[in-house]
Amino acid sequence: MTGASDSEFVFRGYRLDGRQRRLWGPDGEPVPLRPKEFDALLALVRLAGSPVSKDELMSLVWPDTVVEENNLNQVVSRLRQILGDDRNDPVFIATITGRGYQFVATVETPDVADRGDEKPADETAGSKGWRWAAAVVVLVTGAVLGVVLLQGGDAPTPQAPASLRDAMLVTTSPSSNSMPTLSPDGTMMAFISDRSGTDQVWVKGIPDGRATQLTDGSLPADSPSWSPVSNTILFQRPASDGTPSAWLVDALGSRPPRLVVRDAVDPRFSPDGQAFVFRRGLKDIYIAYLDGGETRKLEGVPDTPGFADTMPTMNAKGDIAFVLADEGPSGNLWLYEAATAEFRQLTRSDSGFAGVWARDPAWLPDNQTVIYAASPDEPANSHLWRVDTRSGESMRLSTGVGGYAEPAVSADGEKLAYVYAQPLWRLVRSDPRTGEHRSIHETRKGVALPAVSGDGHSIVFFGEKVFTLPVDGGPPQQVTFGPPGQATLPAWSRSDNTIYYHRDRTLQRLDPVTGMDEPVLEDFHWSEKNWLAAHGNRLAYRIKSRWPGRARSVIHDLDSSEILKLDDDILPTDWSRDGKTLLGRRLGDYGLLTCDTESLACKPILDGDAEIGGAVPRWSHDETRVFFRRALQDKPGYAEIWVVARDGGEPERLFELGPYQPRNFFFAVAHDDTVIWPEYDNHGNPEIWMTRDLGAGSEERGQ
Repeated sequence: MTGASDSEFVFRGYRLDGRQRRLWGPDGEPVPLRPKEFDALLALVRLAGSPVSKDELMSLVWPDTVVEENNLNQVVSRLRQILGDDRNDPVFIATITGRGYQFVATVETPDVADRGDEKPADETAGSKGWRWAAAVVVLVTGAVLGVVLLQGGDAPTPQAPASLRDAMLVTTSPSSNSMPTLSPDGTMMAFISDRSGTDQVWVKGIPDGRATQLTDGSLPADSPSWSPVSNTILFQRPASDGTPSAWLVDALGSRPPRLVVRDAVDPRFSPDGQAFVFRRGLKDIYIAYLDGGETRKLEGVPDTPGFADTMPTMNAKGDIAFVLADEGPSGNLWLYEAATAEFRQLTRSDSGFAGVWARDPAWLPDNQTVIYAASPDEPANSHLWRVDTRSGESMRLSTGVGGYAEPAVSADGEKLAYVYAQPLWRLVRSDPRTGEHRSIHETRKGVALPAVSGDGHSIVFFGEKVFTLPVDGGPPQQVTFGPPGQATLPAWSRSDNTIYYHRDRTLQRLDPVTGMDEPVLEDFHWSEKNWLAAHGNRLAYRIKSRWPGRARSVIHDLDSSEILKLDDDILPTDWSRDGKTLLGRRLGDYGLLTCDTESLACKPILDGDAEIGGAVPRWSHDETRVFFRRALQDKPGYAEIWVVARDGGEPERLFELGPYQPRNFFFAVAHDDTVIWPEYDNHGNPEIWMTRDLGAGSEERGQ
């Protein structure tokens, strides 16, 4: 758009400046926009209150270029993400069916003279004695990778957190970028990118050096860590047998990667570059030595039933910061103090979640301060925090809508690399007959475990609350209330209109029509009794046990309180409507079974040793067939949906779905045998930004 207006516009706390071509958020922070995004927003704001046709808007945004309508749709979708808008309940940009778009927020034009002697941000920044920093930002629908300067030095206790603002764009790339790590002098950066088709390690000079690929092949690389004392990069990649392992590669690419430790996940260098810390399994923490010393296990890590990745990192004193979850995936930050051999919890949740969703701890060179990502209120609202490990006080570094992750600190403690992500979750309805995939709901607050009602016309899912939604789409209806994360794992009864869900350690039964919500079982926590399937007052679930062979799958009659054990240990997923048959997956392999609810005997539909294994089996609407999922091992985050006759036979592949979160690929089957599943959109064009000023930052404290 040429000839941008010099006018300024204010709407719902945002300030849009047509002369400077900048947008400031309600918190006073600049909001990064691409040129076409700014042009589209300015056009809509100038015409606020009036519908703008798509043709008119395209002519304003691309005056000298012929583009397809999809380009405009993508720009508008991005603007909604940036503004936190919901297309189903818009407060900024509404879709006018058959016409185009309309800016619906109230817009005011402030008197410039009322701003006194305020100067543009880039005029005042130079007088503050700013320090240079570089940043990489990924914005379209996904991650943003950035490098900024910390308030560095050896100050033992941070006074105020830095804000991540005034970043300027330094490079772009049509791919996803994540997991940054910095060279000892902070002039180079290694990171993971899929620009070659597979996640691999790349390096580039900061801020505007050319990116060079260090690793290649069909096996994806992960978790790079630059040695603090040399041009050597540690990273994770599967060995030839598929075991995740630690590898070393020269940052100059002069030698091919070499395997150093098998069965090693999330390897990170120690500050002296002579050792590295990593995990095995989900929680076990190990230290390996590059001089050939014996790898040793960190003993005494608290044994908790949660399953958050530990992500250990070590400082120069041998202290290890790591993540541990009391239950589920929402972990807290913990500290192992080498001098005392004691473990100490650093963060605690004030919400309904068991933890603050802590991730990616990184030490500052003062050996006392840890930078980490956390989401105290909701998983999608991740910010960067810094914690003083002596006092346990945390302060937030980042501001705005959230979506920050994967911090990495340079060896001198002056630069911080981070990933900024504003993921988008969608509920998608896929038709196996036509191959059509249609989004029926999208949100930034998370979508997990969709289930369809017995009649096949309604969906229940949860994010920070439990919601219902028609399978044809429409506004979601919130059906639970209370702190975020308190209500989880809803399951719709196959025989009626009731929903069972977990509230803390109680199983609740909810009628979404009347709103009646009542407890039915106390001391019923999903970490111990899970894979719930319901048929009226009868529940099927699996009771876990820490003792081998003690776990069991049962049918629990709420009327009689009778609990009957099934012959097979299965993960129950679906009842038949008549209540006579239970569908599930056998534990230990991917065999699919049906179980007679009277005799409690189970028989296979699909052998787990077959070439096509199955997971999450679901009935077709007429219950003559079984849909199931098959994960694609060579394509993480994607799966295929297959179908097989109820009595067995040759399975048929229907279509591929993705991307999705690996722990969140549950699907449901609607009344017309369309498949409802949660899409996780966290990829986009990477953009590198550079910041000069960290500012005063947020005053938020806690955790």
